[in-house]
Amino acid sequence: MPPRPRPPRPFVRLAQLGALVGALLMAGEALAQRPVLPPGREEAVQALFHPHRLGEPVTDGWSFATIRIEATHILARVEGPRGGHGELRLDHPDWAPSGATTSGSFGVSRSQSADGTRAPLDALEAALRANDDGRFWSTHQIIPLGQGPPPSRLRTALELQWLDGLLLFAVFLGILAVLLGYSLRAPNASLDTTRGTKPSPWWSLASQRPWQPRNAHAHAHAHAHVDGDVDGDVDGDGRTRTRSRMDANSGTDADTDTDTDTDTDTVADSDTDTDTDADSDADSDADSDADTDTDADTDTDTDTDADSDADTDTDADSDADSDADSDVDRASPKRIALALTAIAALGVALRLTLPHVVGLEAWPYDRLFAPTRLVFDGPLLGHLTSGPVWLSDLATTTTLVLACLAPLTIFVHARYLLADRRAALVAAAILTVLPLHLRFSRSDVAFIGSMTISSLAFGMIHAATRERDRRFAALCLALAGPAIAMTYLVRPDNLVYFPLLLATAFVNEGVFSDKRPPTRARIAVVAALVCLVTFGFGLPRLLEGYGDNVQEGLSPSTLLAAARVALSPTHNILINPELTPPGLTALALVGVWVLGIRRRWRLLVFLVGWLLMFLVVHAYVVPPEVYMQARYHLHLVIPFVLLATCGLVGLLARARALSARWRRAIPAALAVYLLASPFLHLHAVRFIELDDPREWRFVHELREVIPEGCTVLEYTGERAGSRFTRVGLYALDGEARSRWRVVPIPAPEASAPATPPPYPDDVSALFADPPECLYWYAGLPCLAYVPPGFEGREAPICHEIPNRLRLEMVAERQFTSRAYDPNLGHNLRPGQPLTLTLHRVRGRR
Repeated sequence: MPPRPRPPRPFVRLAQLGALVGALLMAGEALAQRPVLPPGREEAVQALFHPHRLGEPVTDGWSFATIRIEATHILARVEGPRGGHGELRLDHPDWAPSGATTSGSFGVSRSQSADGTRAPLDALEAALRANDDGRFWSTHQIIPLGQGPPPSRLRTALELQWLDGLLLFAVFLGILAVLLGYSLRAPNASLDTTRGTKPSPWWSLASQRPWQPRNAHAHAHAHAHVDGDVDGDVDGDGRTRTRSRMDANSGTDADTDTDTDTDTDTVADSDTDTDTDADSDADSDADSDADTDTDADTDTDTDTDADSDADTDTDADSDADSDADSDVDRASPKRIALALTAIAALGVALRLTLPHVVGLEAWPYDRLFAPTRLVFDGPLLGHLTSGPVWLSDLATTTTLVLACLAPLTIFVHARYLLADRRAALVAAAILTVLPLHLRFSRSDVAFIGSMTISSLAFGMIHAATRERDRRFAALCLALAGPAIAMTYLVRPDNLVYFPLLLATAFVNEGVFSDKRPPTRARIAVVAALVCLVTFGFGLPRLLEGYGDNVQEGLSPSTLLAAARVALSPTHNILINPELTPPGLTALALVGVWVLGIRRRWRLLVFLVGWLLMFLVVHAYVVPPEVYMQARYHLHLVIPFVLLATCGLVGLLARARALSARWRRAIPAALAVYLLASPFLHLHAVRFIELDDPREWRFVHELREVIPEGCTVLEYTGERAGSRFTRVGLYALDGEARSRWRVVPIPAPEASAPATPPPYPDDVSALFADPPECLYWYAGLPCLAYVPPGFEGREAPICHEIPNRLRLEMVAERQFTSRAYDPNLGHNLRPGQPLTLTLHRVRGRR
């Protein structure tokens, strides 16, 4: 008989291709070190454009608006009539985009939003060529290898800057819909679950029948006559231990201990040693496997206890686990789908009605959620909208959409990890009503999107590792790379997901049943993909932007801070009763206990390790304000919810052993408590009486107060960011525009505290000749960034403005201080009276 043709191996081929491409990309980057711009070179950069100065006209109607100095390039911007603008981008010649022209030290490229920008950009480029002596980069440092690697071409490709954010979102929804479809199928229809059986090669999974217990006939026969309790556990070496207690109608207890040692090294052979205490032959069907040779030794004893009173505890344990272990996932896919739809609808309703629309991010006027940026910069937004799309509104809307999708993504994640659809349904329900998640669902906080995107990435990794449909598994593998890259793009410290993504292949235990171990080929391919994206994209991005923070975070002080946070009843948000329902905290602890007594060691270590890793990582920053700490601890929510799910389903399984009255009362009480949680913790969901959120809401209320085309003067202090630049930025017809011309006043480098420092030239020009429509905003930076000796008063640079200009009050907001972000609070004292004002300038003094 001729040998069977070897089946195709798409996973191995993908692995070989990915390894080759990754090696070539990383080898090429190892040979090239990109020059960077260190801090403190602002004067040298401005000198490149002499005689043009910031804030002054370049040509008629066009002014030199800003110079932005990034780590690897420079952006010089001009602005003109009707919101038009253009930019010159200066890169090192070796790293310039294709099509860039060369000028001495730079590769020069352009971008523009309107006609008429050619003349001012030509003027700036002419000044650059006249001032550039070709030696600019020779005075700047080179990043040494291993300390701050340059951004790689792989990273640039994975950032997907050439794709539209709305298109990426459509792909996200498509992947989620397909994963939901597979997750909602009948038990064992897609995900293999087993109790220590031999794994098959990956190519045989496509045609393999759904797994059935070895003693299928005896199993069914036992359930036809008795109430059974089956507690099966698989050790890491493939050894299966099964305890079975059966209480027959006659009142006789038969104790069965089965110890099965399964050899997982070969497919064809297995040796099984069985010690059985039973009055029936438990191996009659196990030896009938056509592909398995089994040697079994059986010793049988029977213990009978006629005392009916002694059966009470046994019956309780038996009934508690019979449904959970034997037939745990009996609900039809249609019922599960309807329940999940109801949960998702409830989540949307709660998120639209309970939380405030407010900025709760740190550095809310500088940071921008990556998916928001991709949507805002993409061309599709202009084709799908007819009016202006404000950047701040888009940020909160993006977060809201991803928050509403979170229950669906955690359902997929939990379905694969816990290997049970009803447990996955419980996880989705808990996340839906969790006050901590609700609080940030309509804000600009990136953690919300990070949780949703990472859950989808985990689901795709699970599917690529364990799905029986090899085509679907290969598709998930191909798309998992961009999903992991987006997880790293959203927050660079998400690199801590790396060991968790690798570990998923080895968590073969679900909450009730075991999952068939994946083959070595799948494990190798998935690990190669995760490593390629992590070391080719995530790690370079983290080290480039946060290299110093990483080095500081690896110190022992971070571990000490994590220990203090873990034991703190206020700063450990998971045990803080103000922000987290105590009942859910108790359920999470019960989940640890349930996984422990059921010997789900790998699953337990995975979830607890996940929790502890993120607890340590975010202990690098421990803010004094508990509501800012709650933002950091959003990353603890997913493992916390999964542990609470294990606790809740464990309690429900035990409740089945009780009387009918209690079997109905306990689930009803748990459901009522979950539904009431958002309202019991409504204060935590809606509390925004903090300095930064109050200012955020105030400046956004002023958007329609200040007429379009006016000039806004504001003091930004140290690294605080321009409020009105972000508030006034919008997209229209595919172009980014600004409602006003914003002139920020940065904090002076050094000056005598008693006298105001000299103002920048563009500000002095406004003092000399105020435009017809000019506004002055005195916000939190005027009160927070003050020199020594001025605590409790305005900064001198703000105090001097009324002496230079005649002001008319337009809007005012007063409150007492409770700092949210300590980076922006600086010298503000708790309870200090604060006044934010907007004035219309009516002329010079």
